[in-house]
Amino acid sequence: FVTHDQEEAMEVAHEIVVMNRGKVEQVGSPTDIYDNPASPFVMSFIGPVNVLPLASSAPPVGPLASWAGDRPWHESQDWRLFLRPHDVEIGTDPVENSLPATIDRVVHMGWEVQVQLQLSDGLPLTAHVNRDRYHQLQIDKQEKVYARPRSVRVFPSPVG
Repeated sequence: FVTHDQEEAMEVAHEIVVMNRGKVEQVGSPTDIYDNPASPFVMSFIGPVNVLPLASSAPPVGPLASWAGDRPWHESQDWRLFLRPHDVEIGTDPVENSLPATIDRVVHMGWEVQVQLQLSDGLPLTAHVNRDRYHQLQIDKQEKVYARPRSVRVFPSPVG
């Protein structure tokens, strides 16, 4: 069964083959494809994602470096962080591994609230929180909050 509808594929398939320009990027169950994407293309193709550049040093430095974790770094490679909006935690107080951010926009989407943030270095970040958590935080536009990741993927930046 061939489809370009990601939601349909995730619902009906036991195994998914994600292709990009005629090349197989990943084969696996819907859960494996979503939770363990093999490439930036797969991560971006299946569900919404924030993509943030890391400083081009090995290991990276700067505010996002703590989110990158410990891994083998290659000196000549630029890296990007991939982070799903539902994996962004928002708080009103700084905690370990959190970064300051300002709320740019709040979109109420029923049971979920989409919060558009701007990190202190100007990078945009989207977070999805449930309504109860949003009301518990008592936050609104232009307020300072702290963001931290629950889960991050790091992939090399494309060459060229």
